[in-house]
Amino acid sequence: MNDAMSLFIHRLWKDYYVQNLPLNKNCKVIDVAGGTGDIAFRIVEKLVKGKGSVTIVDINENMLEVGQLRVPPNYSNHLNWVTTNAESLPFDDNSFDIYTIAFGIRNCTHPDKVLSEAFRVLKPQGMFSCLEFGTVNNPLIKNIYGI
Repeated sequence: MNDAMSLFIHRLWKDYYVQNLPLNKNCKVIDVAGGTGDIAFRIVEKLVKGKGSVTIVDINENMLEVGQLRVPPNYSNHLNWVTTNAESLPFDDNSFDIYTIAFGIRNCTHPDKVLSEAFRVLKPQGMFSCLEFGTVNNPLIKNIYGI
């Protein structure tokens, strides 16, 4: 669906998105609605020389299974896979340095609960980062997307 909605550009957006996260080699990241691992694998690529980790959360166990089949070599030690609802995360308060959700919040039934949980599990000074589709104001781009 993201291919159709973005005319395949979402792949470049994901690269840019991760490049601009304030990652360090010991960073603890939670990637919500991250089932297939697209964002998590890009993050681990930047963490691979450190002890950082990415916890991939998705409500759909089948999506997580697809992601686990796609794990690149040497990435497994940096990844944790958890099937759960983003509205009620099974993690302690102040557990993560960065919370990411890419193209997923639009699918959440109660985004307000998701945001509340995000800030609960983030450490003080932690970063919430959301990549999502939105409206376009630029007339040239608006015409390209046909909206």
